[in-house]
Amino acid sequence: MALYVNTNVSSLNGQRMLTNATNSLNTTYQRLSSGLRINSAKDDAAGLQISDRLTSQINGLNQGNRNANDGIALAQTAEGAMEEMTNMLQRIRTLSLQSANGTNTQADRDSLQKEILSLSQELTRVSVKTTFNGEQILAGKDSGSTLLDSKGNMNFQVGAYAYDTLAVDLSDGFSVSQMTKTALMDNWDGNIELEVVDPATQPEYADMSIDDLLAEGKITQEFAGKLVAGGSDAKSSTDVTANAIDATSAVFLKTATGSYTTSTDLATATTDFQVNDKLYINKTNVGQILLSASETDDGGDVAASARTLVKSLFGLEVHADPARLSSGTTADTTAEGLFKDIDKNITFIADTYASSQGCLKFVDEYLMVIDAKRADLGAIQNRMESTIRNQSSIAENTTDARSRIRDTDFAQETANLSAQTILQQSSQTVLSQANQRPQIALALLGG
Repeated sequence: MALYVNTNVSSLNGQRMLTNATNSLNTTYQRLSSGLRINSAKDDAAGLQISDRLTSQINGLNQGNRNANDGIALAQTAEGAMEEMTNMLQRIRTLSLQSANGTNTQADRDSLQKEILSLSQELTRVSVKTTFNGEQILAGKDSGSTLLDSKGNMNFQVGAYAYDTLAVDLSDGFSVSQMTKTALMDNWDGNIELEVVDPATQPEYADMSIDDLLAEGKITQEFAGKLVAGGSDAKSSTDVTANAIDATSAVFLKTATGSYTTSTDLATATTDFQVNDKLYINKTNVGQILLSASETDDGGDVAASARTLVKSLFGLEVHADPARLSSGTTADTTAEGLFKDIDKNITFIADTYASSQGCLKFVDEYLMVIDAKRADLGAIQNRMESTIRNQSSIAENTTDARSRIRDTDFAQETANLSAQTILQQSSQTVLSQANQRPQIALALLGG
């Protein structure tokens, strides 16, 4: 057997084995101290990528659940405010029923109206003052609230990935004015028909007031003429001036013979309205009548007529808007623009028999508006709770999968620690013995 001094292969082998054992021990110590099987990409490159992707999903699911819980809190805030609004509307309805009773004097009705007015104002205040995180949530998309997107939707990021959202529509405000818009523009089915009568030739209507006639679905020739008198003063078919409604689209006439006539074809005299003709209040553009009712410089009793019409048919009082006194003023005639102009200028009214009936009828419409939105909010809460339960289950199982990839198996690593410690010690012993082998050469030289 050859004997070498310059190259000690046994020592080199012992060094290599000691290095391997030491490196393995270092990895084991790191895993046991950190609790992670993968502490750097070199430990498991593919496993690191997979576990990081699972981590993103888990973090997203957990944050999505927190977001959903915040969304539930917001929905409960809004729904709680609407519950109180429902209570106030029910009280207004009860007061309207009481006012409609024939045993009440005018003084009685005036007293009832004071509470109705106060409740009406409180409805609007609640809609404006109900906030979450400092932002309005019931004032509609024109309130300037940063919680709503351009369409008036509130979006809740409940999922782990982009655009995994739930949305609730809060575009419509819940002031009396905004609920009027929803009830009349969205919920109102068909046009209101008023039959033209002549109290002078029809004795059964001789002693009835304009209010009571309107409550019965009737309208006098004179009153019909006043209502549409401003049509010829309008700048165009799309402009509303301060002393006229755009009667072209707000009202139209159907004659007794069955032909239709737009109000711009009507002259100023009441002779254009014949007994048994039908005057229709146009559903699509009823907002123009409400806007006209907010004018004061009517120039031809148009605003006064519009106020009487709205009071008797809807149980609403439209207050004059001082900002709209100039006859040259124009307004946005879209539904949104019209109701924005008269926001906070509408209240419930039940100070006459006719207005009590109108208020009673339309309070039911407002209750439907509130109840529909409460149903939406309740549904979104239940949906978020389902989302939370589902995502909690997903997060739990995903975490389990990530643990198998990334976490330290302590049973395996402690067994490896024992084995590698023994190998390190034995390698040290072997290396020590291998380093002594060149001493044999000295023995040969001494001999």
